[in-house]
Amino acid sequence: MFEVMIVDDMDIMIKQIKRLTLWSDETDFRIVAQASDGQEALEKLREHPVDLLITDIEMPVINGIELLKEVQERGLASCVVFLSVHSEFNFAKHAIQYGVFDYLIKPVVHDDLKQVLEKAKKHLLDKKKANEYVKTLEEQLVEKVDIYYPEAQLRSLLKQLDQGEKGALRGIEMMLDEVCEGVGHDRIKGALVLQKIYDEVFMSIQEAYPWLEKYITVEHYLENPSPQKAEFQVLKERFMEHVERLMDTLNRFVLRSERSALVREVCLFCIEHIENQISLGKIAEAFYLTKNYVGDLFKQETGITVGEHITFIKIERAKRLVEKDALKNYEIAHLLGFSDAEYFGKLFKKYTGMPPMVYRAMKKDER
Repeated sequence: MFEVMIVDDMDIMIKQIKRLTLWSDETDFRIVAQASDGQEALEKLREHPVDLLITDIEMPVINGIELLKEVQERGLASCVVFLSVHSEFNFAKHAIQYGVFDYLIKPVVHDDLKQVLEKAKKHLLDKKKANEYVKTLEEQLVEKVDIYYPEAQLRSLLKQLDQGEKGALRGIEMMLDEVCEGVGHDRIKGALVLQKIYDEVFMSIQEAYPWLEKYITVEHYLENPSPQKAEFQVLKERFMEHVERLMDTLNRFVLRSERSALVREVCLFCIEHIENQISLGKIAEAFYLTKNYVGDLFKQETGITVGEHITFIKIERAKRLVEKDALKNYEIAHLLGFSDAEYFGKLFKKYTGMPPMVYRAMKKDER
């Protein structure tokens, strides 16, 4: 059964389409969601993509063309059908250049919709068949390139990365060069091996740093390689850039010291308890040490105080919470142990350069 979303700022239009006797086993399409504007549609589609999106063109907030572009860029719907009145008919036809699948004239009638659904069903089935064929070919090829996968070498390098050894990144780069030589610089084979390495790195990071998703979106730091995107050398360079960026981020959270493992343990304790009332006194108590000892050692080894690092972690967590738009500013402040929401706002602005509300709006625009 194929899933459908209908988007229109006129509720009566959505009801009229839903009343048509086509949403059943007869057509293999069913309506699973609806929205009154493009913004609401995008938010729902990010949570649950659909096979077919039927959307009005003229809508508030985000119109049909803007919605179409976002949906295509993010792969949120396989087919997009525009709803238009006769006055917008030429505009709807013109929108085909943007990749719209088809269009329907308002009010939507049974036969026109049935014709579009039949056309969409054929397209979706053909696309599914093509994807399955490509997947089969890739699986067959993966079996042939497994010999080039440096499993033992990669696990050793990942362990070095986790321990903060500076040579680990260079080791990964050299390993990838060896893979490239091994597959004879073949773009497809190289990308498939890189895909397996990507999966291993991704899983290793998630296992080693389960708290990381509270602060960043790991997928934004590691790009899933694809044989269709670029030559292996380009993919390798991009992959290395992303791994370096991710490790730099991790090293900002988990400070390291060659002379004392306590620095790392204090950082991890702060990260894991950041949504509790946390202080130097509680950290010292947890490690059965004095406040002066922990504070002096941390400052000596890192150049900053424990309190400064706690504030950094709190603001990074606050950025993630503000971006999600689920909590009010005072709720975030309370959650992170700030007794004064106004002070939290000033501190947030000091670290980010903007108040929480402006930061939230900026992140929405970036989506």
